[in-house]
Amino acid sequence: MTVRAAALRFGISAATAVRIGQRERSGRGLAPAKMGGHVKPMLRGAAADEVHRRLAAKPDWMVRALAADLGSEHQRNR
Repeated sequence: MTVRAAALRFGISAATAVRIGQRERSGRGLAPAKMGGHVKPMLRGAAADEVHRRLAAKPDWMVRALAADLGSEHQRNR
């Protein structure tokens, strides 16, 4: 099967079919490449421990509800 025939069969351009073939032959495979990189956690120390404790006690927290609960506790501790 020619490149043009394969491209027509799969609904892609001939150039894209050529690039896919080149990528496969080069050994890089056809899996998508990783995007992004490591992101440092925003919470550390006691704040992170408190959030983890609450999530362990109630794993189905909604983000807004958890934020509101943490905010109300912060107001009580002032």
